[in-house]
Amino acid sequence: MNNLTKNKILTRLVLLLLLANATFIAMFWLGKPQQLKQQINNKKPKGKPQDFLTKELNLDAPQQVHLEVFSKEHQEAVNSFRDRVKQAKENFFNILKQQNTTDSV
Repeated sequence: MNNLTKNKILTRLVLLLLLANATFIAMFWLGKPQQLKQQINNKKPKGKPQDFLTKELNLDAPQQVHLEVFSKEHQEAVNSFRDRVKQAKENFFNILKQQNTTDSV
């Protein structure tokens, strides 16, 4: 093969790659509005999680009372845990502020 044939092949290959690239970019940008519509339609449901569970599981009144009790217990446990984590972080950062802090501390 001489240089002229090599250049034609390379030129055609580069043009083919540019065309493919432009096609994929166009597909990406044209598909974007559809993705945004899907995201808007898939918003989180409004309301409490208990309402969702009650509706989906068809809970009766006694079960709803138990769910409320479990929910309050869970919230108290989580709040207690968050408070302990917050206090641990504060202690840790107070130790870091001190001069000459050793690794064992």
